[in-house]
Amino acid sequence: MPLFRAHPPAPAPAPPHPAPGGGDVYGAYIKSLLDYELARKSGLEARASTVVTTAGTLVTLLFGLVAVITGAASFRLPGMAHGWLIAAVILFVVAIGLAVTVAVIPLAYGQVDFSEGPAQLWTETAASASEHVAEAQLKLISIAQRKNSRIAWVVLLSGIAELLALAMLAVAVILILR
Repeated sequence: MPLFRAHPPAPAPAPPHPAPGGGDVYGAYIKSLLDYELARKSGLEARASTVVTTAGTLVTLLFGLVAVITGAASFRLPGMAHGWLIAAVILFVVAIGLAVTVAVIPLAYGQVDFSEGPAQLWTETAASASEHVAEAQLKLISIAQRKNSRIAWVVLLSGIAELLALAMLAVAVILILR
């Protein structure tokens, strides 16, 4: 009976992973920029939906207020409040209209179009494919940044219109309650 048992030889150590090349680093960074712009688009659309919701709610309350007040037999709407109420309604409609254009109407962000067919693409080296993907993503990032900036301005304008409408509604209510 042997005192020592023979063990199978230990497996050879795995070759070290090569350090990522510049393409790997830049590729990940470019992808993160594209992801950011797509998330920004979603955030802007959500803000626009919020403007539609709040402005719609405030317009409903405005009409409810006017219905209750004008339904009273002895009530007479002060003449000074008319202009403020009309301006508030117009600005609420403008705010909703601007926000709906962002939230409802889709804005094309473009798409990637490879001139080569799949058979040709599959024979490229990984480095060449990474380069083509990065070029396509950089084009999409540029388009997304421009369109997101436009959307941001429309959302900002809709928010400003809503705030102005709310201020005019407040003035009208103060004039009514005096």
